[in-house]
Amino acid sequence: MAHAQLVAFVEAALKAGEPRDAVRRALEQAGWSNEQVADALAHYADVPFAVPVPRPRAAVSARDAFWYLLMFGALYVSAIYFGDLLFGFINLAFPDDLTFADRTQFIERGIRWATAALIVAFPLFLFTTWKIGKEVAADATRRNGAAAVRGLRHVRSPVAARARGRLLGSRRGASLLLVQRAGESALKHFRSANLKLCRTAAARVGTTMNRQASRAISVLSLLVFVQGCGGPPASSASASASPPPDPLVFDTWVPGPCSPNGQSQGQCPPGELFRVRLVPVAEGLSSPRHVAFTPDGDMLVVELAGRVRVVRDGTLLPEPLAGWPAEGIDAGALQAVVVHPQFAANRFVYLYYVKSEPDARTTLALARARLDGSALVEAREIFETDAWVQGGPIAGRAAFGPDGMIYLTINDHDPHNPTDDASIRIFAQRLDSDVGKILRLRDDGGIPAGNPFVGREDANPQIFTYGHRNATDFAWHPVTGELWATEIGPMGGDEINILRAGANYGWPLVSLGKLYAKASNVSEQHWYREGMEMPVMHWTPSISPNSLVWYTGDKLLPWRGHLFVGALNGQTLQRVAFDQPAPQAERRDSLFMSLGRRWRHVEQGPDGYLYAVTDRRTLGTPPDPTDATSGVVYRIEPAE
Repeated sequence: MAHAQLVAFVEAALKAGEPRDAVRRALEQAGWSNEQVADALAHYADVPFAVPVPRPRAAVSARDAFWYLLMFGALYVSAIYFGDLLFGFINLAFPDDLTFADRTQFIERGIRWATAALIVAFPLFLFTTWKIGKEVAADATRRNGAAAVRGLRHVRSPVAARARGRLLGSRRGASLLLVQRAGESALKHFRSANLKLCRTAAARVGTTMNRQASRAISVLSLLVFVQGCGGPPASSASASASPPPDPLVFDTWVPGPCSPNGQSQGQCPPGELFRVRLVPVAEGLSSPRHVAFTPDGDMLVVELAGRVRVVRDGTLLPEPLAGWPAEGIDAGALQAVVVHPQFAANRFVYLYYVKSEPDARTTLALARARLDGSALVEAREIFETDAWVQGGPIAGRAAFGPDGMIYLTINDHDPHNPTDDASIRIFAQRLDSDVGKILRLRDDGGIPAGNPFVGREDANPQIFTYGHRNATDFAWHPVTGELWATEIGPMGGDEINILRAGANYGWPLVSLGKLYAKASNVSEQHWYREGMEMPVMHWTPSISPNSLVWYTGDKLLPWRGHLFVGALNGQTLQRVAFDQPAPQAERRDSLFMSLGRRWRHVEQGPDGYLYAVTDRRTLGTPPDPTDATSGVVYRIEPAE
């Protein structure tokens, strides 16, 4: 709408006999925009008379607004369900052989819904356009449709936004996006067109609307017209552009989608919206691997190169803890950091790290130190795993259990992963080796008397379970107390297992994974063998589950009682909810995939939030140099 002061100036200038072009140039030189000047001049007709002759101005009554709203509502429904119907027929004409049998009933039901909606909505659209066109033709003051269209933009926008919000992620969402994208190139043209031209077009549409309504193409053309010819917004603070969305705010739903991989295209309503935000609390980390919290509020983060970093009062301290690597300890890559349950009394911190020999053999070892201010003191190695192998990549994780014992993982570090040479990986089945095992120790590195193989001469007493390829993390069930553990397979066969003392978890005799080089099954019996435990969850293809935590806090209440799985090559934090309502009791929700980050470790902090250690690794030659310091620790919190 033109500024009142500007309209008054135009009226005075025209009364003084100034030509319209001279008035236009003067206003543009004064800083008024072309649109504002054109709108002000349009208040007065270009006819010869002694004083300026006002043009008739369009007004939209409540009755008019109702009819326009009804027309555009019918237009939206018609456009959406026309696209839905089109997609349904395409699905029937070109079926997907893998899923068509299971989805036929949904496709046919969608076609029925779309047909029913069009039977109601499209005749309603034709009727309302005929009625409005008839009234516009009979009333000359309403032939300038710009004001009506401009008013309806405020009605259209929230309706469209709500429609997109409800349909996005569903099969109907594809129809809406098709309509939206089909008009985008035309929108650019209409938005840049002269306002006077748009008004002329509006009048022509108004007077001929009843003649064109029968053409199906009017559904799209009118949608584009409303977007493009709405005119400029009023010059006020409320009309300014809204800020871009926060890239670290994410919409999630509880209980979540009904899909096997946690994607949004599940076949059931996902539930209630729960918006969360990722807040970076430490950035620029070099290959971070693990995090632990002290009772006094500090966060300890280990970097693979052997540094222990400290986050204090929300700030990453510039220097790592002094005293590590310690004199007399041959420590390589750091894998984990653990704080003693009685840290407030003894200040004990445990570090799990790689050891190596000149002949390229490697194993893992555990050291204990005391945290004194900003330094680790009195560090000494308390346990060395019996896993010396001239092998491939080595990894492990450490955690204190509710029984006060330390649990350690050690992978099979098999150099022959791509091939069928099982000479190293078979050590996971041997009880006289720690390769491919879960170990259980006292807090001083000693062997608990209750370990399952204590007293057997053919077995290492520290072994708790065996038959693991690459166990990566622990989580004790908050209700049952069961020990759950993630395990990474080769090409597929990732698992979550419930660990029972002395049990055999099958690797490499039972696995759903395949060999990297040959793409053949690792084992002949790839699902079940007598005397070997079955996983409670598994993934094929692989997501590389590297972290596991049950959420029991009070800051993310819709997620309370859910299991969180951090994935490496899956580049997602997967939320798993059990005992959920029909039609699917177990819901999986793949979170934060757009970040493209590897989720190394996720832990519940003492403040009740979730904290996630992430990094990025770009494959290719040469590698991205920023990957080296891409590590970020995020806090996950509600966004509203």
